[in-house]
Amino acid sequence: MTLGDYLVEAARTPWQDGVHDCSAWPAQWAGIALPDDYASHGRPLSEVWAEVIGDQMKIVDEPQAGDVGVVRVITPHGHDEIGGIFTGEKWALLTARGLATVRLPSSNVVAVWRRG
Repeated sequence: MTLGDYLVEAARTPWQDGVHDCSAWPAQWAGIALPDDYASHGRPLSEVWAEVIGDQMKIVDEPQAGDVGVVRVITPHGHDEIGGIFTGEKWALLTARGLATVRLPSSNVVAVWRRG
């Protein structure tokens, strides 16, 4: 499946906590199996992802299209870390209202991982 196809599918799929949400969705793209209780770890998402990913993916400084990452955004709950997929120009982020693509300054990018 291409990244474009994955984004279209995401836009058509209803939000479901733990299955199709702001963390599970990009993790699935990368082939990362998050623990069922990832949201209740009480730790930043970037720490959970780093622990789960281990040696499966390499952490990189500059994102390329298809890379996954954890970014810091403002949500109704305040400043939160959520997962996203870099499209090459913008970050694709899944929200309860649907799929959004946004340009983020590098200061909002917490960590980026690349497959292979």
